[in-house]
Amino acid sequence: MKDILLKILCGAIGLYFMTVLFIFTPYYNWNYVKEYGFKRWLYFGEVTATAKAIAWPYFVFTSSRDSILHASKAIEHFNKATIIINKNRYFQKISQSDMITIIEHYKEALAEGRKADIRDLNNYFPEFGDHFKREFIQGIELFIKSRETDDKMSSINSEAFLDHWSDWFSENIEAIRGN
Repeated sequence: MKDILLKILCGAIGLYFMTVLFIFTPYYNWNYVKEYGFKRWLYFGEVTATAKAIAWPYFVFTSSRDSILHASKAIEHFNKATIIINKNRYFQKISQSDMITIIEHYKEALAEGRKADIRDLNNYFPEFGDHFKREFIQGIELFIKSRETDDKMSSINSEAFLDHWSDWFSENIEAIRGN
């Protein structure tokens, strides 16, 4: 009986390391190269990506949930800032205290948004991560920059990015929630 259990255990461990070696190590190394470039991968990325491959169950089963949670928190902060923005009538200047609160929400949204893995978001719902990074995060970065540097062009670009994000997200929110 012990011999059978030992063989089963050895087979399971062997199968685990075969998947690490032949599936997850190339996968995580390739993704690291795509995301950070060959030079960064060559300096230390292969160690990071290979370590991630060894711990693949964690990344497969929990990281996408964490990314969704971070994206949700980021969107929640964005929505809180939007409520403050929308309470002001058109052509009415936002008070300094409201602007400080808006910027705080945007900084929180940016911090949470940067924690989300774009690939995980794309796996959760097609193009979610791409829109999140390209429009949501970039729009918030530009908004914060525009307020800190009084850069009007960043403000205009921020508005355009965030409008694109809002349009895409509104069109897809039901399908995203359905996942």
